[in-house]
Amino acid sequence: MDPEGTVNEANQACVTISPEMQNANRVFHCPRCLSEGEPRKIDYVINRGARMTMRLASKTSLALIVYYLQSLKDSAEALTQQLQSSLAALEVNVALTMNILTSTMHEAEASEIHEQLSRDDPYHLAVIFITESQPGGGWWYTSEKDRRGKVQISEQTLLESCLGDLRPLAESAITARVFGVACGMNLPGEGVIKEIHDYLYPRPYLSILLPSVYSLTVPDYTNILPELFVHLYYFGAPFRASILRVWAVDREARAHTGIVLMDRTDCKHAFRVSKFIHSPTNRRPFGVDLPEPTTVCGCQDYDARWKVVKRMDGFQDEKVVILKLTCCQTQLQVAIKPGQRQELTMHGTTVTEEVWNIESMSFEFNEFDMVAMRTSSPQVSVNPNPALHAPWTHAGRKAQNN
Repeated sequence: MDPEGTVNEANQACVTISPEMQNANRVFHCPRCLSEGEPRKIDYVINRGARMTMRLASKTSLALIVYYLQSLKDSAEALTQQLQSSLAALEVNVALTMNILTSTMHEAEASEIHEQLSRDDPYHLAVIFITESQPGGGWWYTSEKDRRGKVQISEQTLLESCLGDLRPLAESAITARVFGVACGMNLPGEGVIKEIHDYLYPRPYLSILLPSVYSLTVPDYTNILPELFVHLYYFGAPFRASILRVWAVDREARAHTGIVLMDRTDCKHAFRVSKFIHSPTNRRPFGVDLPEPTTVCGCQDYDARWKVVKRMDGFQDEKVVILKLTCCQTQLQVAIKPGQRQELTMHGTTVTEEVWNIESMSFEFNEFDMVAMRTSSPQVSVNPNPALHAPWTHAGRKAQNN
C-alpha cells in the first residue's frame, strides 16, 4: 500500500493471510512496508508466482437443473452441494433448480432461472437426472416412496419429461449438456442407445454422459462431476478431453464404472458415440473382465492375482494375452477379436474405447462371440505357446468362413 493509501497493483504481490489474522483488528503491513524501516515478523505468505496464479473471474454463468428419483433425494442434494461449492470457490455464478422427476419445468420456472442469471452475460446449461435403470431398457420415473409406487418409462419419455420444456433455455445457452446418474443395466438393451441418440439428435444438446456399470455406487461416480464441471464451466476446456482426463485419473471412478459418451461440437454435426472402459491388461484386457483367480485354480489364496506373461497377435486381427496366477502358476490364455475396440494409453493408465457403429446403430462387441479363454495345469513344466494358425473365437471362425 502506498503513502496515499492506494494499492499499486503493478508492483504489489498477491498475498495469502492466515485465517486468525482476518477480521482481528490487527495492523496489516503490506510487502512494501515490510521492506522499509525496522524488521518485522511476516505473518502471512507472499505468493511469488502471483502474476501467473491470480484467479480470473468467470465470464459465463451456469444454469444447473437437477432431476431426481424421490428415493435418491439425499444423493441428489449431496451432489448439488458438491457442485455448488466447487464452482462458488471460483466465483462462477450458478442458477440452481432441483425437481423430482415427476415435476415438469414450466415457463415461469424457466423465467426464474433467467432472473438468477445475468441477462447480458452468456451462460451454459447443465441438466442432471438421477434415477435407476431397468434391465433390458427403461429408467425409473417414480420409486416406492411415491404415491403411485414404482413406475418405469422408456429412455425417450424420461428425456422428454426432463428436457422438453427447457428447449428455449437450451437454445440460448452457449452449451447445453445432459449428465445421467443411473446404473447401465438398460444400456445393452436392444435399441436403447439408438433411442437416446434419436431423441437428442434434433435438439440443441451437445452431449450426454452415462455410467455403464450394472450396479452403480453413486458416490464413486458422482465424485468426478465437481472437477469435471470446473474444467467445463470455469476453464472452458473441451468436453471429451475433460471427461477422459477426470475419469481416467480418478482410481475409484475408473475401476468402478466405464462411461458411455455421446457428444458433438455443434448441433449441425452428428454425434460421436463411444464407450470407454478402464482396461489394465492384468485385469481387463480390451475391456474384457478376467475370471476371479480363485474360481480358476481353487486355491484359497485370496491375495492371488493375474500376472501378464506375454501379449501377441493372434490369427488375423485377434489379440492373445497369456497370464499366470501368482498362487499356483496356472496359466490363462485369452484370445480377443477387438472389432471396433481399441486400446488407448492416457494419463498413466490404459483405456479401451469402443466406437458405436452408426450403420447398425449399436455397440457390436459381444463377449460370447469375440472372446475365447483356455487354461493349462500348473503341473505342466513348460507351457507351449498357443497355436496362432487358426482363429480361437467364434467371430474369428465365422469371418474365416465368409
